[in-house]
Amino acid sequence: MDETSQSLLAKLRGETDQEAWQTLVDCYTPFMRSILLARGIQVDALDDVMQNVFAVVVRRIPEFDRQRVGSFRAWLTTIADNLIRDAQRRARRERRAEGHQKPGLGSSWAGLVERIAGGGTSPSVRTQRRENTRRLRTALAALSDEY
Repeated sequence: MDETSQSLLAKLRGETDQEAWQTLVDCYTPFMRSILLARGIQVDALDDVMQNVFAVVVRRIPEFDRQRVGSFRAWLTTIADNLIRDAQRRARRERRAEGHQKPGLGSSWAGLVERIAGGGTSPSVRTQRRENTRRLRTALAALSDEY
């Protein structure tokens, strides 16, 4: 869909019109998928993130003001970017709380390297790295001393 029609936007703002919402989701899912992939969201998290984007759209569609062609796509992109930034902030706070560390301080070189390397990656990439690191440590701990 190159342009969101005024009539579709009017239906979305009115009473619950399941057909209009389904049209919106069907038309914009490919667009959102490409935006989220470009932002570094992992394939296995795409559906959850898209669901969160569309949940925000449901709540905030009355606030949307179509100013020009393409403004709806820009609005969707802004919603996605804000959700991604919020998730990154939460992940940073959780990491700090887990380690009881002040921002920027580390207890080891490995922690420092991880923070530097993970600084520009998406939350899902950092989560996957943490999970992989945890699995590797578990596997190494299970090895006998003779290896």
